[in-house]
Parts: sequence; C-alpha cells; structure tokens
Amino acid sequence: MLKNIINNFFSFHFFLKTFNHLNKIKYFVQVGAHDGIMHDPLHKFLSKNEWSGILVEPQKDMLKQFQERYKHRSNLLFYSLAAHPDKSTVELITVKKPTNYSQTGWATLITDRLSNNKNENELEIINVEAMHLMKIIEDSGFEIIDLLQIDTEGFDYEILQMFNFELYKPLLVHFEYVHLSKIDYENSIELLRKNGYKTIKKNSDIIALKKNRINVRFILLYIFFRIKASIYSRIRFFSN
Repeated sequence: MLKNIINNFFSFHFFLKTFNHLNKIKYFVQVGAHDGIMHDPLHKFLSKNEWSGILVEPQKDMLKQFQERYKHRSNLLFYSLAAHPDKSTVELITVKKPTNYSQTGWATLITDRLSNNKNENELEIINVEAMHLMKIIEDSGFEIIDLLQIDTEGFDYEILQMFNFELYKPLLVHFEYVHLSKIDYENSIELLRKNGYKTIKKNSDIIALKKNRINVRFILLYIFFRIKASIYSRIRFFSN
C-alpha cells in the first residue's frame, strides 16, 4: 500500500511542471511524436511554453497535423522519418484501416509488436526514410537537450542506445517500456543508471531523472505542486 502511494506521488507531469517552473526546460527531443495530442504528455506544456523541439515521427499524415497545429512556431523542427541506428529506409508496420483514432498510433518497427492485436491482413507495411537519432539532432543544430521523450511501440531501447548521453545530459528522460522484452527493459534501466539517472517505474512508462539536478529546492517545489493539485482536486470534488 505504502509503495503504491509513494509511486503514485511521482508523476512525469509534475516533474515537467517543476522543472519548467524553474525555467530548466528549453530544448527537447520527442521520438514518436504522432500528432502532438493523442497520449502526448508534452502537449499541455508545449502549447503554453516556447520550448524549442525536435519532433520525429515516421507517419507523415500524423506529423502533418502536428506541424499544422504549431505552424506559427519557428523553433519546432519536424522530421518525417524513423530513427534507426544503421538503416536509411525501414519497414513501418501500421494498421491498414484503424477502427478508432488510438490505432493510428500503432506504428512500429518491431515485426511482432501488433500480432496480438491484429491479424496479418489487417496490417500494412510502409517503407519510410530513416536516420540515426544523433544525425537528426546534429542536423537540428541543438547544443543542449533538457528533455528526451520516447514512444516508439517497442523500439524505445534502441532509441536510448542511439542517444549520446556523454554529449547531451537531459534533466528528464521518459519512455514507454510496456512493449519491451524483459532483457531490453533491464538493459534500458542499466543504461540510464550508468549515465547518472534515477528511474521510476510507472504503469507503462519509465521516468528517469538526472540525479545531480535534484536538490532541496526542486523537491520542495515538487511537493508544493503536488499538494496544491490535490487540494484543488478535492475542492472541485466537494463543490460538485
């Protein structure tokens, strides 16, 4: 019970809120950007802050919606391709005729990722351009990255492996682990640990915080935001 309470207290949203309040997030990379709204933990912050970002998404139609929504922003760079360590073209597996909007996010480079959800004849393979993640970042000209957000339907560990943690040291790393194999999950945690991160396991995601950036001020501010949100939530509940 206590473990669940403690785990629920830690939230990617409030970590973002705290770092953002401290003006510590200015540059980010999002791999698996989709349309910038669906299941996107950055949406509320990106729409209200002038963060500079690199958005990587292999589904052109989805990324086009994202780009159209932020067409007034010149500090967002959109890359319609897949991040891959050594290929220039990859096969992206998608749902041929999505039955709901959520299924438009079912796009993966992992061959058997969707086999439990869809029959083979319900899927289609699309050839998409690919580039190494660090080449994408190099082309962007970004010298600092404060936040790394990953959601690639089972390819998340490969994305982490591509990222140069010696050159860039994000405050926060957030990725989906639920579709990873056990060994890839364990390796991803070890990779982050070796690079100085404390990891927190949530229902389907991992939150990783750079240890040397967590101080008393950060902790107190985080607690303040959590308590404040809890009070507002109770006020709204009893007022209804």
